[in-house]
Amino acid sequence: MVESRDFAEWKEAQMISLWDIDRISLFDRSLAEPKVPSFPKLETLFLRRSSMDEIPTGFLEKIPLVRVLNLSYNYRLGMFWQVHQLVNLEYLNMSFTSIKLGVLED
Repeated sequence: MVESRDFAEWKEAQMISLWDIDRISLFDRSLAEPKVPSFPKLETLFLRRSSMDEIPTGFLEKIPLVRVLNLSYNYRLGMFWQVHQLVNLEYLNMSFTSIKLGVLED
């Protein structure tokens, strides 16, 4: 598992590559008001070969500059509703996943 304290050390990163993780814990529960870390400079994110069921709600809005997102080999990931939040996305790898892109209706 990747904890929020790990993310705090990476907040200035332009590229993060995580493989073989089971879940992402975004909230720092040690704070009175839990805070989701943001990654204002992150452009490339690899979340490969994990056993995650979903991308945590609120995570993608914290990576606004991401251009490359690799979710390959995430067999358990299902619907991916938040992809519309990644307005700078140029490359999305969903190979060997069960992901179906959701379309939000107005």
